[in-house]
Amino acid sequence: RFDYTQDGKQKIYCHSSMAFVLEEMNALFRRNMDEVPKFMLKAFDCGDYSYKTKHQGNDMIRKMCMNFLAAGTPAILKEAADYHIFDDGFTSRTIFIFEREPRYYSYELPERSDDQVKAFRELLPWIKSLAGLFGRINYSQEAKQFLIDTCDRDHKALVAKAGPKMQSYLGRRGVMIKKIAAALHFSESLSLDIPV
Repeated sequence: RFDYTQDGKQKIYCHSSMAFVLEEMNALFRRNMDEVPKFMLKAFDCGDYSYKTKHQGNDMIRKMCMNFLAAGTPAILKEAADYHIFDDGFTSRTIFIFEREPRYYSYELPERSDDQVKAFRELLPWIKSLAGLFGRINYSQEAKQFLIDTCDRDHKALVAKAGPKMQSYLGRRGVMIKKIAAALHFSESLSLDIPV
């Protein structure tokens, strides 16, 4: 809940911000193949989600804002695609990060180094301060033009050579670029004004 003033009037804005982290995303999708993608689409679009509980009737989550981070293997991605879990725009709202080479091998994870512990301690207060931000993000004219140029530069060539599975993503590429720009900006600034 945020109390704020707009046009001289006191107002309240409530939302349900969530972060969802899984080591293996297949734990989520295998049991709930119909409901989970519908829920996530609503959450990614900051919509309201109503659902029927087992014993308490209908319930609703209002104004969701969700971040979801999960690890997965190519096999689970293929299986999820076969079950059409990624249809309905789910993948076009998702950023997939993959590795080109296998990560280093270690029997056990090593202890954190002094630098890693220090970085972790510095990161926690930053995340806490980000959680208190409220308001509309504004892109400067220069930043807006830069993002438009970046998005438009290769768009036609990408659409021409991309397969059908990429068309949904390419249709939302501009929104993704804005989100990545905001993520980069908030990694170093608390200002709601994003410069180029």
